[in-house]
Amino acid sequence: MTDIKEFNISEEELAEIEEIKELAQGCTNYLLESIINAETGEQIELEEDNKKAIFKLILNKTMEFIEEYSFPSNEEDFAKYVETMLTYMQEIL
Repeated sequence: MTDIKEFNISEEELAEIEEIKELAQGCTNYLLESIINAETGEQIELEEDNKKAIFKLILNKTMEFIEEYSFPSNEEDFAKYVETMLTYMQEIL
């Protein structure tokens, strides 16, 4: 495996990457838990490949969001982030 130091990434940048990944994963989990069968009211379980694809889409959109608005640091920013992600996923799916 390649050593992270070969990429010239500082500890601060690495921590920021981890924060972004955790934010995107939390949003993905929330979205996946929200997928409900309208007829039965039961949660729909997606295949692992579909879950990974959704995570990648949300991760990409999360990075775009942070570039445009900054990392959500309070409830209002976080609400805007979640709304942006859900709107984006509704448009994609």
